[in-house]
Amino acid sequence: VWSRAQPEAGPRLQPGCCRRAGMWGRQEFERVWRREFPGAEVPLLELESVPELRSELEWSRERIRAAQQLLDREKLRLTFLQTALERVAAGSGVAAGSGV
Repeated sequence: VWSRAQPEAGPRLQPGCCRRAGMWGRQEFERVWRREFPGAEVPLLELESVPELRSELEWSRERIRAAQQLLDREKLRLTFLQTALERVAAGSGVAAGSGV
């Protein structure tokens, strides 16, 4: 379960400020998301203030760190299981990919 701290109150973003800063607007984000992940629900981004923007950025960074840790663990597990299967197959004369 992902837990999220509420951002502190801060100055509100001015309309159009994200575009002037070279950032995508909400509609652009939704369009790109739908193109990249057809059928997936578009995440809601409530970015009304600078602290909310920073909080969302940190939230994304934390999720990426956690996902990377999980991926690294699974890669190690996969390597171990493949190696164990190959060793068993080599000792028994059964082909590693045969499912036997």
